[in-house]
Amino acid sequence: MSLRGVSILKESMLILIGGWLFFTTMAAPQSIQKTVLGDGVMHYSRLAAPDNRPWLFVEAEKLFNVAFADPNKLPFEKSIAFLVGVSQYKYISQQLPFVENDLDDMRKFLLERGGFDEVYVVRNDAVNRDLIEDYIQNKFFPPPGISHPMKLDSRDRFLFYFAGHGGDKGGRTGYMQFSEARPGNYAGNQVLQMRTFQTWCSEIKTDHLLFIFDCCNSGLGFEPSARSDDAYQQLIATLSRNGSRTIITAGTGNEKTFEVKDSRGRGNGVFTRAFLNALETGRADLGNDGFITIDEIMARVQSEIAEFSSRYSQSLTPRDWQLDVNNYRGTFVFVNPAAAAGSITLNENVLAITGARSGSRQPIQGEVVGGVGRIQLTAEFSGDVFIDGNAAGTIGQGQVMVYREQAAGNHTIEIRGDGVSRKKDIVVETGQTSEITIDRPKRISPLLIDPELALPPFRAEPGNDVSKNAVKEMVLYNNFYCGQFSWTKAYKNPLGKGFTNTYEVQQNGMVVYDRVAQLMWQQGGSQGTLNEAEAADYIDQLNRSQFAGFSDWRLPTLEEAMSLVEPQKNSDYMHIDEKFDKRQSQIRTSDRENEIKGWFVNFSSGYCRSYPISTFANVRAVRSAKNQK
Repeated sequence: MSLRGVSILKESMLILIGGWLFFTTMAAPQSIQKTVLGDGVMHYSRLAAPDNRPWLFVEAEKLFNVAFADPNKLPFEKSIAFLVGVSQYKYISQQLPFVENDLDDMRKFLLERGGFDEVYVVRNDAVNRDLIEDYIQNKFFPPPGISHPMKLDSRDRFLFYFAGHGGDKGGRTGYMQFSEARPGNYAGNQVLQMRTFQTWCSEIKTDHLLFIFDCCNSGLGFEPSARSDDAYQQLIATLSRNGSRTIITAGTGNEKTFEVKDSRGRGNGVFTRAFLNALETGRADLGNDGFITIDEIMARVQSEIAEFSSRYSQSLTPRDWQLDVNNYRGTFVFVNPAAAAGSITLNENVLAITGARSGSRQPIQGEVVGGVGRIQLTAEFSGDVFIDGNAAGTIGQGQVMVYREQAAGNHTIEIRGDGVSRKKDIVVETGQTSEITIDRPKRISPLLIDPELALPPFRAEPGNDVSKNAVKEMVLYNNFYCGQFSWTKAYKNPLGKGFTNTYEVQQNGMVVYDRVAQLMWQQGGSQGTLNEAEAADYIDQLNRSQFAGFSDWRLPTLEEAMSLVEPQKNSDYMHIDEKFDKRQSQIRTSDRENEIKGWFVNFSSGYCRSYPISTFANVRAVRSAKNQK
């Protein structure tokens, strides 16, 4: 976990606010053009749909099986986004590498699944106050009587997103901070006051505006206003061509924002991932009407953030601020990207308001019609998905993805990830859903990929609140073996194949080095069982005496210790490789379930379990040892 402004705590479990979520998706469109502008801004656009229709309504026609016959009755025109992010800072010490993922993931969703027509992206040292002001005030929304090729129509929708550092001036004013911003300096081209966007909301003459801020102190400067109608009433108002003005902040005025990193080293801002999860999974469609409103998104986001806050004892309160509700009673609408085509029927009110005709949708150019079906893919490991060699997005371990409108016939599905790839063939039948599961391969050593760049696969920092649910995610993700007992019911994995270690006995038998996990273990350990204080003394003695020539020994984390557990017992009837001393039958880890219980690993029966921290157990020390010779 990383505070956007504080240090990073690596997590090896795929938590990302409650773990990987299950959702369905369609293959990404291939018709996206990319242009590099002279000021460093990247312009991405989807090729124009037939009749120059907005892409959101092209997607809506597929979902609802309708035709929006009268363009004059569409509630809005094109959807344009301006994404700004800063991950690299010159004078602020904390760097924010996950901002790069935030920008990429947000752009991909908006263009590939969110119904947006154009997305502009600018990052790092290309970002400054003048550039943002120029794009918003002169290019997108120039003064009356002035034209610009980028000018938005009054019926277009505009989304602005920022991810980076945020500053706090005296607890009263929030600022976006850019790559050369200096701590405590809130003047100049490297900062932009949050209140500026509230001013722009009153000045810009376009129907729908949505500003999203994933940065510290993002809530400073915005005054709460009376809530508008409920989500359905807002939807009807929107489809009746009533506009909206909304500002979303990751936290309130005095709160920090955070990042979470998964075991593959990839992460996102906690708020951004929750926001995208709410949309990508379709779970924010609380009314099951095929439309997703801001209220519905925020309800889902706040639920996931509450779980994060409880898990890490951190305060984070996402807020949405509706502005000028007397004149703008609508909302910013998305179409549920996870719903199957033709699965939802528009109600009579929406049909009447939009002039849509049920069951009369015309195919768009290049769309496959007739002889199509669906592919439902279940993955037992994470990676990139390819259908017949064409990229089709990513998938997480345990996720179920549905790819619609696949031509009937033979297809090859491939997942590439964790240094390996797996592919299978499948036959798609017209009008049917063909199901396929791609099994998890044995893990390949990251050293076989790039020994200099490979990252240790397991978390080394102790965890203070490692719940049973977190252990379940960790065990399943790594395919660890964990025996089935009454006390392991919540996280058992008796079919787990275990971690693929590559052991070398070194230092005259004193240590065992695992080249895959990049860990050096004591071959033996404490000869007797120790309580918590005695275990700490034991580790201290190892370091003071420089056991095996090293002074950075420590207790293993739970996942490091579980990487030793073998599915089958050895000749000594232990679930561990015979290179290790058999006398350390149950070892203590550095992880705790709560204030009074810690996690232990038992090699006699092959499981992990939490016990009171006063419990006596053996110690087998470990040290991180990347590329140890």
